[in-house]
Amino acid sequence: MKIKNYEKKELIIFFSLIFLIVEALFITYLFISKEYHYEKLSGIVLKDNLIIVVASDTERKNINNNTFFYIDSKKVKFKLVEDKGVVMTKEKKKYYELIINVKFDKKYKVNDLINISIKTKKIRLIEIFKIIWEGD
Repeated sequence: MKIKNYEKKELIIFFSLIFLIVEALFITYLFISKEYHYEKLSGIVLKDNLIIVVASDTERKNINNNTFFYIDSKKVKFKLVEDKGVVMTKEKKKYYELIINVKFDKKYKVNDLINISIKTKKIRLIEIFKIIWEGD
């Protein structure tokens, strides 16, 4: 009896192995890769390389925990020069004034508003899929 091409077991085994390898690589990618969450802050240019930021308590902790943030999609290193403490209280939430030393473009002049993005937390992709699977 003659065996047809679609009846060959080697081809089926080959494609099954390729499928299993691709699936294993995808699952390891989900466990290894991370997605970062960012928080946007606004600051006022005080003078060359100095920015004033009014931040809540959680934003202040994020600034203290990081050494880099993003200005105009560029990663920039910064240094916290001074924490002036509580400046304002609104609805039982405290806001702090922070003076930050950072090197930025010369296109920003004194009293210009500058947008800052700072990394808050990282989450693995597999955890994102778990959240979606569980639902609301």
